[in-house]
Amino acid sequence: MPPPDPAPDPAEGDKPPWFHPLEGTGGTRPAGGGPMHVPSLTAAERAAAMDDLTLWVDRLIDRFAIDARTLPPCWARHNGMVEALAALRDHERASYAEDADPRSAAEWLRAYREAGQLLHEQAALTQCTLHEHRDPPPRTRLPGIAGT
Repeated sequence: MPPPDPAPDPAEGDKPPWFHPLEGTGGTRPAGGGPMHVPSLTAAERAAAMDDLTLWVDRLIDRFAIDARTLPPCWARHNGMVEALAALRDHERASYAEDADPRSAAEWLRAYREAGQLLHEQAALTQCTLHEHRDPPPRTRLPGIAGT
């Protein structure tokens, strides 16, 4: 006869539906030990990173009841939002690492507030809605300036 399944952890039922340990990194940091620099990722690395980031963002939206006016469903199509969210996710992982300073949780909440402002500004720039994605306006290039 096979051994019985271990008894479920009674604390598991007490966790809210958005609770999950930080995946893919032993609960602390992104693979490789540091923050993710989105512009440096190859296409394959970015695809893999986006899977992890999308899961984290979905949970963040649930945890903080983030409105689509701040973080529209098409956020993954806006590089500024992707970079802000990746930085915030990496900050959270470092803030809640076993060896983190006890003050780092409050520091993460300050970073969340600042990132929320940046996300709101990015969303206002594109005016994406719950049902419609819009590309950002074209960059204004001044004549006679290098790179234009």
